[in-house]
Amino acid sequence: MASVVESITKLNITGNVIPNAWWTRITMQNGKPDCNAVVLLSEIVYWYRAKIVRDEASGCTISSEKRFKSDKLQRSYQSLADQFGFTKRQVQEAMYRLRDAGLITLELRTVNIGTGMPVSNVLFIEPNPEKIEQITYVTDAVDTNGNGDSCGSASGELSRYNVRPSHVSTCTPITPERETYTEITTETTTETESKSVRADAPPTAEQKLSSSPHHGTSEHKKQTATKGTRLPDDWTLPDQWRTFAIGQGLSPQAITREADIFADYWRSIPGAKAVKLDWFATWRNWIRKIATQPVNQDHRRRASPPDSVSRPRAFGE
Repeated sequence: MASVVESITKLNITGNVIPNAWWTRITMQNGKPDCNAVVLLSEIVYWYRAKIVRDEASGCTISSEKRFKSDKLQRSYQSLADQFGFTKRQVQEAMYRLRDAGLITLELRTVNIGTGMPVSNVLFIEPNPEKIEQITYVTDAVDTNGNGDSCGSASGELSRYNVRPSHVSTCTPITPERETYTEITTETTTETESKSVRADAPPTAEQKLSSSPHHGTSEHKKQTATKGTRLPDDWTLPDQWRTFAIGQGLSPQAITREADIFADYWRSIPGAKAVKLDWFATWRNWIRKIATQPVNQDHRRRASPPDSVSRPRAFGE
């Protein structure tokens, strides 16, 4: 025996084992070996191979025990990525392909760590022994001489070479659509969505008129200059509009009354006359005309805007 071969033979090498058949049975859609999936499956199988405990004196096997503490192997995508030099996404996609091929199962759990703090989405992995046996050992007898004889050994030992069986392939695109946390945690996600406001929900009338920080400014006018609107049916007086009226000298009671008159008037006007590009500007003009009218004790409600009032009204009401 050559010295190098003899030296290598004496090495007690332990660790992951990759059967040769996996390279032809775990493949991508283009028929090439799914290298990432093969490497990850060999790691998973290693952890599920029992650890042999031997007696120190005699060397006899005392017992065998599993290598991990829980009922299933707990590994994160990131830890596997760091171990083999993959990206986290490459690990996730390869694990999904192994799962879809029935070779492993993936389970996300919520566990309590030593501090008592619950941690969600902890990944637990379990291999499928039956499926792994199918892709590891070639059981198909192949007739190579045309007389019905198989190429298997006379002893009936299963051939373990690259004999093409019915193919077990992960058959997914090179860059499949990424799966998300939502699929496995439907209950939590659904509860969260039910408590949140839809991002595409239409804004209320008050939000349209008063929520914008640029409302009433030149920037706001540019945004609304292309299309006018009617005063919304659910309009209420925004704080910014009330502050402007106070600055013109109107009392709180007079401002509230003017807001009611303002709303009733413009809602009752038909057609394009009641369509305005900037309702805040319309309110400012309304209040300025009210503030310039002579003081009077006539408190009767008007049916027209300030510029058409025939009787003066009290200032500062």
